Amino acid sequence: MIERYGSGIIRVRKICSKFGVKDPDFYEISNGFQVILYNEKIFEIDNVTDVTDVTDNVTDVTNSDAIRAEKLLDFMMENNKITVTELSKYLEVTKWTSLCDIEKLKEKKLLKRIGPEKGGYWQITK
Repeated sequence: MIERYGSGIIRVRKICSKFGVKDPDFYEISNGFQVILYNEKIFEIDNVTDVTDVTDNVTDVTNSDAIRAEKLLDFMMENNKITVTELSKYLEVTKWTSLCDIEKLKEKKLLKRIGPEKGGYWQITK
């Protein structure tokens, strides 16, 4: 898992370099990290026309997030007392990723937690 995080940072830096923009800044914050991307050019690039690798990667991430959220909701419908740890194992992602997915679903009012973390259950609202 950690290897994927490291290679993602390397890819972001390579893309910034390819487009001649300032390197991003990475900051550790509670429960994760923050990335600041800059629009500031270090030098002008004349011959960059192919951005499909960048847009394809963004699309892949967006699609995989949607697919994972759908799987998460399906699994919660089958077992509404499932824990976040069990979900993470089922989805093959980190617990942090599962928590982020759950928060996004809560914000969209698609998911609700009824009761406490221990002893409560998940309610699919739409």
